[in-house]
Amino acid sequence: MSGSEHNWDDIPSLKLEMDDEYDQRLQGKDRRRHARVDINSLKGVLTWNINSIPIRIATAGHGVFDATVVDLSQSGVRVFSPKKLNTGERVRVGFKINDRTIIAMAVSIWTRQNETHCTAGLEFQGLSASDSEFLGALATASMFNKTGAFRI
Repeated sequence: MSGSEHNWDDIPSLKLEMDDEYDQRLQGKDRRRHARVDINSLKGVLTWNINSIPIRIATAGHGVFDATVVDLSQSGVRVFSPKKLNTGERVRVGFKINDRTIIAMAVSIWTRQNETHCTAGLEFQGLSASDSEFLGALATASMFNKTGAFRI
């Protein structure tokens, strides 16, 4: 009998079983959907010479104020803010990368406050497909840049 005459049932089981916690162990603590890229990594792929990316934030409680991008991904941004943001708070954000302006709604997923500023993780809501692709390309370009010259 040649190999092509066997069917799948002829192959013995590997006796592998997946328990209910298998997916959780694969994900670990960091359950991000998209890779994050920090400002230092972005420097290698942007046409602008930057030390920071300012971000404008608008909230119902604090009005409009400026903060700083710490890192970003296709699905969100971490910011240093001079104003306290609350977990679950809805905000509008706007920032510029190269000649591209990103304006989006976001929700504060987590916050940490110290004496000088608030650090918050903001998840984009309803980001345009074009902006989402652009931010994804930034993360990809940053990874490629670590192994050679790659600019967008």
